Amino acid sequence: MAEGNCFLVAQLSLVAALLLSLAVIPPAHGAMLLLPITGELKADMVTSVIARGAVPLGRSGRGLIVRGDRSRLAGLIATHRLLLLAAPERLCRGGRA
Repeated sequence: MAEGNCFLVAQLSLVAALLLSLAVIPPAHGAMLLLPITGELKADMVTSVIARGAVPLGRSGRGLIVRGDRSRLAGLIATHRLLLLAAPERLCRGGRA
């Protein structure tokens, strides 16, 4: 019986992890949170974001909330060492401009 409980806990943990990962995957188009992996957000990063067609919406902690296309912003991940995450309104409302 204990083995069945372990299997159930493992399944529930997997489902929870999947739902959490779906919550942070950036949308193809829409609000996204750009977080610098090292250090602070710099002016050249913001300039690059705008040059790729994104519209800055506000700040959130060390990051920048933008509205744009994930495919156009994806190149910034390597060049500026940024994380690109979903910016759900409930979590990022305070950073809206």
